[in-house]
Amino acid sequence: MLTEYQKYMKKRLQELKKDHPNMKQPQLMKLAAQGWSKVSGKTSSKKSSKKSSKRRSSKRSQRR
Repeated sequence: MLTEYQKYMKKRLQELKKDHPNMKQPQLMKLAAQGWSKVSGKTSSKKSSKKSSKRRSSKRSQRR
């Protein structure tokens, strides 16, 4: 069973490949992911800031 994200990406990548046949896969993925952020109302910055915060706190604890 596919998640909503996977369904969206599968459909959107097919559309993007048709519209931009010379574009490389990483660029297509980036465009599709940006579209997902718009339609889902989610941003990836929340995840990255949590990861950064965890890294900083673990480095602090190592110094102590």
